[in-house]
Amino acid sequence: MQGEQQEKSIKDAKEAVQTFERGLQGKFFSGETIGLVDIVGVIHSMWMLELEEAMGVRICPIS
Repeated sequence: MQGEQQEKSIKDAKEAVQTFERGLQGKFFSGETIGLVDIVGVIHSMWMLELEEAMGVRICPIS
């Protein structure tokens, strides 16, 4: 059961990251100026890299 849960969690995380990336298509989330969501996004992406390393799972491939 744990393997199935991990696979579902990885799939859900990848979908969330894809949604997040679609939001980054423009200059900033809020338009022309940086806002709170932009700052949180940067912090979240840094945290995600550390989490991937700790779990040994690739969620956000770096191109």
